[in-house]
Amino acid sequence: MTGPAVVGMLLLVLLVLVGVVLSVKVVPQQHAFVVERLGRYLRTLGPGLNIVTPYVDRVRARITLLPQRIELAPLRVTVADGTVVAVRPVIHFTVTDPVRATYEVASFHLSMEQLTATAVRNLLSGLDGYSALTARDELHSALLEVLGEAAEAWGLKISGIDVPQIERIQQPQ
Repeated sequence: MTGPAVVGMLLLVLLVLVGVVLSVKVVPQQHAFVVERLGRYLRTLGPGLNIVTPYVDRVRARITLLPQRIELAPLRVTVADGTVVAVRPVIHFTVTDPVRATYEVASFHLSMEQLTATAVRNLLSGLDGYSALTARDELHSALLEVLGEAAEAWGLKISGIDVPQIERIQQPQ
């Protein structure tokens, strides 16, 4: 064999080896990988050893199916009588449908944070200062209702919402 033929054979062998390595995907327990073929959803890989077509298929999203938690920064809300309160909600959820969690919303973490903040402000803004400080149960119920509907559409299941802290920051003047 001549020099260029040897180089060509080595390149072909290298390309095949890289293809074999790229085709093997190991998905950890309690995770799911969403796979696209040429930019379109193909399938969801479950835990274990999986084979995909190299150079054509790609993993679009790596989703954890473990329970997750989002703790929001304190939200400042001015209530009806001018009192400013701080609320710090905590959301517990699990991804139930990795495909919807990938394609139905750009970022389910960010979307849940924004939806929670909006719901908290809408609920508390109509209350007076004392009612806002004691509205933990009403806030919990309203957040479960609002987030539950949106979460279901996004392939998520809300397992709980905690509002451990509602405190007065500023009295009305």
